[in-house]
Amino acid sequence: MSTMRKGSALLALLLLAARPVFCVEFDLTADGMRDIDDTTKSLNSNLATKNSKNALGEAQEIAAFFLQVQGYYEAKGNAQDAVDYARKSHELAGQIAKSVAANDLDAAAATVSSLTRICKSCHNAYKTD
Repeated sequence: MSTMRKGSALLALLLLAARPVFCVEFDLTADGMRDIDDTTKSLNSNLATKNSKNALGEAQEIAAFFLQVQGYYEAKGNAQDAVDYARKSHELAGQIAKSVAANDLDAAAATVSSLTRICKSCHNAYKTD
């Protein structure tokens, strides 16, 4: 293998290693929303059982998902309420992650309740089925 090819292969490996630990594939379909709902339920369960490691990963996944939802509705236009719901959901998921990282699982659980209320509000306004 040439030195240039070795260098390119090494660079590719380094870039893969440097990517974020979690990666959320964005899916703003009914299935994608059900998946994030399932993740939120799992997060709530992990908080109740004091499983901080899994709870932190799920909170980060939810935050990343709602950041993408926000971008989707910003690009779509004419849906400011949906942008606001997504922004608030992203912020709440970030607060949950911070609370979990600080080992304040009670605060994290309380914030999950706020997050699920925001989800219901958005679904009442935008869900079609």
